[in-house]
Amino acid sequence: LDTAYFGNCIIEGSLADEVTLDSAAGGFNYKFEGCMLKSGLSFPASRFIFCLQNKPLVFTNTSLYDFNLELGSWAIDNGIPSIGALYPTDLQNNSRTTGNGPDIGALEYVP
Repeated sequence: LDTAYFGNCIIEGSLADEVTLDSAAGGFNYKFEGCMLKSGLSFPASRFIFCLQNKPLVFTNTSLYDFNLELGSWAIDNGIPSIGALYPTDLQNNSRTTGNGPDIGALEYVP
């Protein structure tokens, strides 16, 4: 693997830094665009474009593996529209083209 792209993704978990970069990676080509990331590290702006860092996520019930977004989540309507257009429906077949833009993550907020 020499290239990785993450668009409109949520990277969250129990660690303080869920995203870290190995300095030995050297020429590894990567980019995060329109993502929500849990990490206290500083990242180069050229590789982390329109990303939200350490914003609280509001999921329905993570202990029951229900990762639907709840009202008030920073993920709602903060995805990159051009990425949302590539995937016009989410994993539950909800449209990503309604509202004020696509949501970040695999599932669109449904009131």
